Amino acid sequence: MALAVMSVLTIAVLGLTWIFAGTVGSVVQSAADAAGRLAGAFKPQVNIQTTVRAAVGNLDPQLRLKVAERELEVTVEDLQETRWLGVPLGSTVTQLRSSGNLVQYIVPLEGVTPERMEFIGSDGRGALLVHLPSPRVDERMVYVQVDPRHVEVEIDDRWLNNVNPFVGDGAERARAAVRAAAVELASQPAFLKEIEAECAPRIELLLQSLLRPALADGVEVRVVWDR
Repeated sequence: MALAVMSVLTIAVLGLTWIFAGTVGSVVQSAADAAGRLAGAFKPQVNIQTTVRAAVGNLDPQLRLKVAERELEVTVEDLQETRWLGVPLGSTVTQLRSSGNLVQYIVPLEGVTPERMEFIGSDGRGALLVHLPSPRVDERMVYVQVDPRHVEVEIDDRWLNNVNPFVGDGAERARAAVRAAAVELASQPAFLKEIEAECAPRIELLLQSLLRPALADGVEVRVVWDR
């Protein structure tokens, strides 16, 4: 029995070694394939992997590039119902309108590697296409308006709630929901497409500048958004 267990363990270790070696080999081959595909975009004898990683590392220490910010007006509604034995007797609708909320958009850069690039052209002339994830709202950097001059609250008591002195409004719950509402609004496709159009030329200029020493003279950087 001990011999059988030892044999199984030996086989398992050999299997893991083979899988690990295969994974490393796959990564190395992928990098080599990417370098081969992009060779025409870079000057001769340039280490493409090292050059690209160094350039991306210079963009932002946390590999997240702030590309835009937007000021938003957000409207939030809170509904509070009064029931007796499951029957609705009244309701209070609180509507809160808040202007001057601020969100910022970022583009994650940790995935920018030669494997995420492609070269269209030949003989040192053409476009180096850099695939980037679409801009997204940085949820850590959302400013919610706190100035009461920019916040409007409307309360509508309906039916029994008009005469019920114990019914409160939902203003606090509405205020607490503004942040999530701002993120949701700012993340709508129409806003994201607008941000993409605004920031793509600036990112292209930045990457062109960082890669210029290594790029062939006739190659221009172009951003392709992955949605």
